[in-house]
Amino acid sequence: TRILPETFQSQVWPLPVEDMLWVGRKSAAVLHRYGVHTLGDLAAADDLFLRLQFGKNGAALKAAARGEDFSPVLPSDYEFPLKSVGHGMTTPRDLASPEEVWTLILSLSREVGRKLRFHHKVARGVALECKDCRFFKKTLQKKLPFPTSSTMTLAREAFDLFSSRYAFREPLRSVTVRALDLVPIQGVQLSLFTGKEVLREEKLDRVADDVGSRFGKDALTFARLLSAPLPETYGYIPFHGAP
Repeated sequence: TRILPETFQSQVWPLPVEDMLWVGRKSAAVLHRYGVHTLGDLAAADDLFLRLQFGKNGAALKAAARGEDFSPVLPSDYEFPLKSVGHGMTTPRDLASPEEVWTLILSLSREVGRKLRFHHKVARGVALECKDCRFFKKTLQKKLPFPTSSTMTLAREAFDLFSSRYAFREPLRSVTVRALDLVPIQGVQLSLFTGKEVLREEKLDRVADDVGSRFGKDALTFARLLSAPLPETYGYIPFHGAP
């Protein structure tokens, strides 16, 4: 469909407001309640009304309905800079002990570390999201002592968030580990206090990545993940963070 500046009003404005991207079921219900049924109605809606109902997104909705978009046109192969990478899993059987949570965090951190190393990034922060069996969700984050892509460092820091700042009153249903504040590994200034143990762990991670690329990702892994049920056999449902 070709939409021209001269004809877009007659083509687009009669369409239902919910046909527009960013107008979901709840937003559409609010708009309908105040007599905004079409994109033409939205394009003519009062600015103050939209701001009161949707905050700063109200202006963006009206601009989209009016066909106004001043964002730059990007090449089709353009890749947005990575700001974070994460990995999460939902468990059909609740996690009732810290040992089970640690095993899952280690497994998730292994995937997050792989993504960081694949993109040649290191993280300066880590976040942990926990959702319990009552669907209460809590997100915690902290700054890392130094930029790293070490799987074990990410896992230890994420589990420290869980141990020190999460009230573990109900069994957990899902956990997500996310690496934050990413920077290119090239040119990162190492701290004088960066432990040799962490540098050794990063080297081991790269060896594991190399072995995994040739013989399968589980060819070289942590003993903890061998002695405990793995997500694939434990019945976990994995889901990926961005990217």
